[in-house]
Amino acid sequence: MPNQQDILEFIRSHVEEHGQAPTVRELARTAGIHEATVAGHLRRLEKNGQITRTKRSKRGVKVCDDAMTSLKSENEGLRARIEELERELRTARELNKSVQKYNFQVELWENGRLLREQIWQLVNDNMGLTNKNRELQDELRLFQEQYDVLAKSNRELKIMQEIEAERMSQSKLRMGDLQRRLDKFLRSK
Repeated sequence: MPNQQDILEFIRSHVEEHGQAPTVRELARTAGIHEATVAGHLRRLEKNGQITRTKRSKRGVKVCDDAMTSLKSENEGLRARIEELERELRTARELNKSVQKYNFQVELWENGRLLREQIWQLVNDNMGLTNKNRELQDELRLFQEQYDVLAKSNRELKIMQEIEAERMSQSKLRMGDLQRRLDKFLRSK
């Protein structure tokens, strides 16, 4: 959906192409929005001093020279903000990679709770509690829960292996007993 700056640009291009300002209907058609929305944008642009309008004239819109300068400076400001956000995104990704490295280390340690406390301390000390860091902390918390589930499953698996080994041992004893009986039976015949 076009914003005020888009409407301002539509007006400027129309004047350059046709030598006169567009009507509200032409602006609405070009922008693909309702005439009432265009009228609202025009009121705000006039209030901000970016255009002037002549009352009771369909083509009474004029772009102020300051408006183009303002538009360019806003574009520069937006570009700077985009660059800043991209830097923040790169930083967040690097922090996420760091947390993932810590998560891998947690799997390797027998004493996971101590390491998790150290990681939380590092996260709190080094990264603060911004919204992005809270998301990373939530991911770490989820990993910690998964780690606890895996550790519990590992303990259960060891117990099952011990039970199976005991069963195998008992089966071997029974097999040996049956073999001796069979040998004894065969010798007696």
